[in-house]
Amino acid sequence: MKAWTLLKIAATIALAAVALTGCDKSDPTAPDNSKVILSANPANLDLDKGETGFSNLTATVLDADGRPLSGLNVRFSTNSGTLQSGGDGVETDTNGIARDVISFTGEDEDASVVARASGATEGTVTINVSASSNSPPVAVASSSSSSVKVNQSVTFNGTNSSDPDGTVVNWKWTFNFPTVGGGSQTEIVQGNSATASIVMKSFPAEGAVTTTLQVTDDIGANSTIVTLTPPVTVVTNFPPTAVIVGGSRSVLVNTPVQFSGVGSADDPRDTLGTIVRYDWNFGDGTPVEMTANATLNHTFPSVGSKSVTLTVWDNGNGVGCDPITLLCTNSKSGSTTVTITVQ
Repeated sequence: MKAWTLLKIAATIALAAVALTGCDKSDPTAPDNSKVILSANPANLDLDKGETGFSNLTATVLDADGRPLSGLNVRFSTNSGTLQSGGDGVETDTNGIARDVISFTGEDEDASVVARASGATEGTVTINVSASSNSPPVAVASSSSSSVKVNQSVTFNGTNSSDPDGTVVNWKWTFNFPTVGGGSQTEIVQGNSATASIVMKSFPAEGAVTTTLQVTDDIGANSTIVTLTPPVTVVTNFPPTAVIVGGSRSVLVNTPVQFSGVGSADDPRDTLGTIVRYDWNFGDGTPVEMTANATLNHTFPSVGSKSVTLTVWDNGNGVGCDPITLLCTNSKSGSTTVTITVQ
């Protein structure tokens, strides 16, 4: 009878060991009706692409009366993420608590985590993993000048571009510019902040340069493509500025009035530029007066309001100058208008 009893007890222990799915056979067994309570902090993770996040797992093992059970091995498992324990048993402390840490990246799915202890009802918890929304960067383009000469360098600057929730890591410039002979060419310059946020360029022929900029942030999002405004214009000569001394004023009819354009000047970027001709249109029906002198007298034959326009011409590139018209190759003009009241 004693031998039969011992055999029955041994068989019962063997069956119980087989029933402990997911636990090592050597794990201590919890009393009947024990349970594992599992929680995760945080239970929701917002992660950027490539970012790593963590959640702390707390498994509490309690007996049927709610008392903590120490010295039990709790084994954690998950369908997503990585467990610090690697699935090995974590022993409960005097408060019946076993702890583990699970880590995720922004590419991981939601995780269903299970905590098991031999002889106890398992605990489960869900951890939600979502990729944070990324705000795209904003491209801002500027140039050191809106007008340059052929083959003169101009600087394009994109350092004011920004990203509201990260950093700008790439600048892509696209230049479409005129070429000698009337064609056009497109060139792309891009790279990181050291090579492409500021670009120096020169262009071989006259005309407008269409410039666009697109930037990329550290998550890989692209900005809207922006077009530089105003566009850079390539010229062979910068136009002069016309100035009528005295501005708008009142004068007497049939009385000589002195007009002066001595304040007119060529663009300072044309270091050898000078004004070679002054064209005066007095707006009273008399012919336009073309002269090499900055000052002249004019008599208005009738009363009323007259629009007086001065157009000045520079010496262009200083060659091919006509002795009659006084204009040279690539001469440029600039104009201004004032109102003269004739009484």
